[in-house]
Amino acid sequence: MDNPICPACRAENEDDAAYCDQCGQHLVATPADGGEAEGGCPACGGAVESRGDGKGVCAGCGLELTETAEEPPAAKADAGTAARLTAAILQKTSAGLALDRAVAEACAAMLGAPAPEGAAKPAGEPVPCPLCGVENPDDAARCSSCGLWFQRLRAPQPCPRCGRGVAGDGKCECGAILTLPKLLEYVERSVRWVCSRCKAPYAVAQPKCPDCGAALLSAERLKAFAASLSGG
Repeated sequence: MDNPICPACRAENEDDAAYCDQCGQHLVATPADGGEAEGGCPACGGAVESRGDGKGVCAGCGLELTETAEEPPAAKADAGTAARLTAAILQKTSAGLALDRAVAEACAAMLGAPAPEGAAKPAGEPVPCPLCGVENPDDAARCSSCGLWFQRLRAPQPCPRCGRGVAGDGKCECGAILTLPKLLEYVERSVRWVCSRCKAPYAVAQPKCPDCGAALLSAERLKAFAASLSGG
């Protein structure tokens, strides 16, 4: 039998030597405190002596080892899902989407989760203003051209005629109308014009609004919208 060579200092030793004569390194694994640990040394492949409490030392190279719990399969799956979700979000933001919309779309596509409350939704077809006809995003709160609010006011807004704060149904004390629902209450067959600023309705054409001096808009589009709502 060849003389055993020390894995640490490479010195030759006697056939039956358990320790290196030069450096004292173990030449044969001698289990202690529970015996030889399962698996070999990850560095040299040598036998590992257990020292208890999940600790051990390689009998070949002297490397100290500590046992680590194997990651649960569920944790690995969660980590993989998180990585794919992150990649999907980055891909969408790189394509120009806003972060909140990218998160919402990625979650909906990968996890089947609904879009978070308040997150931006995909843009729909533009919607024309019922008064002036200018197209606005389908989720716009007010017209970008004539300033008409499409729903009741949740927070006070300045009156375009007198500057007072107006909320709720959108009619100011001075008579100006800010919201579409309130304006529809004044739509009658006789109405032919509406002020572009204060939204006062008129039955007779005027060079400009007698109250605020703004130009007038035809009420025909508004009356057609009102008729569509009533089914007429």
